[in-house]
This record gives sequence, structure tokens and C-alpha cells, in this order.
Amino acid sequence: LDAVYVRKQAKGHGSRKQFEGADHLAGKRLAILEDTVTTGGSTLRAAEALRAGGFELAGVVAVVDRVEGAREAIEAAGLPFVSLYRRRDFMGDEP
Repeated sequence: LDAVYVRKQAKGHGSRKQFEGADHLAGKRLAILEDTVTTGGSTLRAAEALRAGGFELAGVVAVVDRVEGAREAIEAAGLPFVSLYRRRDFMGDEP
């Protein structure tokens, strides 16, 4: 599978790119894959950077949703959101 790695910002060393693996994927439709989401802030920053880079976003898939606002924030930004697990699956509770 093709993948794009998104940095918070381009670094002053190395490849100096904000996106790695994106050169041949310009303009393609992507899904964001996150290991864990809490508030959704970093996911939304990555989404903004990808959109600014010319990518279309299909949505966000997270392995674990900590149930601390990420779903609501991501969906409010117009992105579908799916998680494989929620906090209660591991902790037995949710905030």
C-alpha cells in the first residue's frame, strides 16, 4: 500500500519535506491512519497540511479512540471517523 508520512513541519535537515512518500501521490485521495486519538488536534493539523498539499481526504481511521473529543472535532471538520477500539475496550470505562 502507498503511504504518506506527515511531519508537523518541514525540517531544516534531511529531505526537508513535510510529507515523505508523497511525490508520486500528488492529488490522490487519502485516509489518515492514527494509532490513538485524544482531542483530534494533531490529526486535524495533519489533515490541514495534506489538504494544503493538494490531497483529498477520505476520512480518519484510528486504532484507539480515547473518547476525549477527537470524534466530534474530526467530524466537525467534515471528515468521516472510524475507530477500531474505544477506551472502554481496555479500561472498562469512558469519561
